[in-house]
Amino acid sequence: MEKEEFLGILKTKKSAPFLFLGSGFTKHYLNTPKWDELLQHFSSKPLGQYSSTLGTEDLYVIASALAKDVNEEFWRKIQNEPECDEHRFVTSIRSQDDYLKLIISKYLLDYTIDGIPEKSISELNFLSSINIDGIITTNWDDLAELVFPKFKTFVGQEDLLFSDVQNVGEIYKIHGSILDSRSLVLTKEDYDDYNSKNAYLAAKLITIFVEHPVVFIGYSLNDPNVQNLLETMMRSVGKNNKGLERLRNNLIFVEWVKNPMQEIKIDYMDKHMNDNKILPCIVIKTHDFMPIYELLSHYERTIPTHLLRLYKKNFYNIVRSERPERKIYALSDAELDKCDDIQFVCGFGAIEKYKAVGYKSIDRSLLFKDIVEENDFNSDLILKQTIPSLFNGKNNYLPCFKYLNNMGISSKEECAESYPQILHELKDGNSLQAYPHFADCDIELSLEGVLEKYENVCLWKVFALIPYITITDCEVGKIEDLIKKYIEQSLQFGNNTLTYFRKLVCYYDWRKYGKWFHK
Repeated sequence: MEKEEFLGILKTKKSAPFLFLGSGFTKHYLNTPKWDELLQHFSSKPLGQYSSTLGTEDLYVIASALAKDVNEEFWRKIQNEPECDEHRFVTSIRSQDDYLKLIISKYLLDYTIDGIPEKSISELNFLSSINIDGIITTNWDDLAELVFPKFKTFVGQEDLLFSDVQNVGEIYKIHGSILDSRSLVLTKEDYDDYNSKNAYLAAKLITIFVEHPVVFIGYSLNDPNVQNLLETMMRSVGKNNKGLERLRNNLIFVEWVKNPMQEIKIDYMDKHMNDNKILPCIVIKTHDFMPIYELLSHYERTIPTHLLRLYKKNFYNIVRSERPERKIYALSDAELDKCDDIQFVCGFGAIEKYKAVGYKSIDRSLLFKDIVEENDFNSDLILKQTIPSLFNGKNNYLPCFKYLNNMGISSKEECAESYPQILHELKDGNSLQAYPHFADCDIELSLEGVLEKYENVCLWKVFALIPYITITDCEVGKIEDLIKKYIEQSLQFGNNTLTYFRKLVCYYDWRKYGKWFHK
């Protein structure tokens, strides 16, 4: 197949590509260890000894045994060395494999793009500039997030299955992330649990495989993780091969070859799978990833991917809302007839003529989400129109400081001069202490202690307690992570969870953007 034919295939696609990134991608750029090398790094004995004892070379099984040994060694050290550094991890260890996952995560965090060759930096910069709709990966590292920082990341199967995904501008880390060590699919038990949900994951991803070209980079065609997912997807497509044939031009495997003189070679291939099924796909053989990126760069569009996700998400939320007509400004037929040059207008506060109507219709939930997301709202209009329209004489817990900060406001006097209508509604940390029944022992807890005590027992108490405890500036980012983690479910609940979640967002908003303000 010539390059021109391949480019012709890409141009027929209505949607931009998805990248399916494997360990070879990260190893290519960061020289991360192979999985067996990673396990060996944390083992006091050769992995072959585990294989001999366990009667298998399955690395998931070996990882389970290693996790048990590492855990036992951890607790022996805790008992015998009262002053050792490992004591700081005690509250984080809740299961047998937690410690191994934790130290693996910390180890891999040291593999960064700092110091990698300029050629690799240039390649990654170029990759970040091309139009792709998303990334699926079994990798644990954070390289994908570094290359596409404006994409929304979903970690683990449950996050992907039960979150409001848009299939554009997103990263799906289906085997977990080093930024959440407990999420790693590492042991035999983790892998069995992952496989038990594989059918649901495949059902979630099948739309992507049908609607997008999916480019596999850093995987072998025989990779068991990819094979299992594809076989599950094939069963979903149907018993005959007609459905699979429709995927021929959507499944693109990049095969790395050792020979540096190997020119890029593109060809069709029929891969034999289980149950006598044949998976049609395109295979690209290359020694260098850059020609792949150059081919993909021919998919053009003018709107950045992260903005497309924002538009799609907001349109979806408007349509499914109880009163969508309150959030949509629709031109009359007569008005449309006067606008011959208008095909379609899309904007969330971006259309000058109708911005007043739009900003007054922004609801409370969208405002709370915006504090930890970037919706490109006009801060001046938020302060002058949105927030005043939401004040109703009671329950006036609304985040304001982010928008004041964006307008350069850093004192009561400046606020009184520019936005007097909201000054009397501003809340500081003390004003957000709204549950006076906590015991002294709770108020003396650290943020980590609060999470350990209440996160899995009574979530609203976590939200309510945080304004009472001592929070360092370094911990404000952890509050942001907490808000992002629970924002979707908290805004759907009523009663205590919603009430104290809103107050927590206001507390975070004050700590990050408005510490100059005190009642």
